[in-house]
Order: sequence, then C-alpha cells, then structure tokens
Amino acid sequence: MKKILLMGATFLFGLGLVGCSMIVPPQETKDTDAVTGDKVVESLNPPEKTHESQAPDLKEEAAKNSILKVLQQGYADLGTVVYDAEQNAFIITPTDEAFIQDVEYVLSTGQTEEWDQMVDAFVELSAEISASAGEGTSLAIANPVKTDNVILVISDGVLVYDAVKEELSK
Repeated sequence: MKKILLMGATFLFGLGLVGCSMIVPPQETKDTDAVTGDKVVESLNPPEKTHESQAPDLKEEAAKNSILKVLQQGYADLGTVVYDAEQNAFIITPTDEAFIQDVEYVLSTGQTEEWDQMVDAFVELSAEISASAGEGTSLAIANPVKTDNVILVISDGVLVYDAVKEELSK
C-alpha cells in the first residue's frame, strides 16, 4: 500500500498541471460615439452562455480524458482504471495480488493504519480530480473479488463509502 501512497502523491502534482492554463485578463476598448461624443466601452469578454445554449463542457471532458490517461499509466501495476460516464466516476479495479492480500490482511487483523493513509491520499487525489474534471466526479476502488461492488468511494474530496471500515465496525 505504500507504493499506492507514493503514486497518489505524484498524481496530486500531475493533476494540478492538467487544469493549468495561462489566464489573460479581459481587455476593454474605449471609443467615442460619433453622434453624442460619449465614451463607449466594449468588453472583449465573450457573452455569458444561457442555460439552454450550454453544450457539454468540452474542457471538463478533455480534463477527464487526461486524468484517465494519467491514472491508467500510474496505476497500471495496481490494476485497471476506467471512467464510467453514467456514474461520473473513475474506477480502479485492483488486480495486483499484493494489494489484494494487503486488504485481506487489514480485514483479518483490524490494523488499518496503512489503509487509512491510502484513503487519505485518495481523498486528496479526489479533490484534485474534481477541481479539474468538475464537481460531482468520484474516485472508486472496485472490490477485487466481486468487481461489480466497490470498497471505497470518494467524491469531491469527501469520503462517501469505506467498505473496510464498515466491515471492521461490525
């Protein structure tokens, strides 16, 4: 699980770069009305989108594609990573035997220190993902045994579900 913590910290930095762009302050032009002599100020800012005319946010889609590539590359040793548009979630499905054994160890012993550190790293990663991909984007870890189920869900940097903690609290 320590390897996951290091990868998470690396991605926090990497994802911070995904949303970066050079911001140019809006400029205004000032002209004089030929008839009245009054100064006319025209903003170069684009007009605000109306609710009806808003197309899907291409910037968020591009960010999600970039994030997916970064996660797939970084967590290739851990398992597979997919983006589920219906759930608006990046889902990591562990296939690494060492990770699966670590989770089984935590469940059998109740020693959650490393699990808690990993969860904290994923909470931070989720906040970075949401900042780039948009609010409501989740990060989940699928159950490696029953991949239709999840063992961890974090959305917008907030822990939503932790199956390990839930199981240990029984």
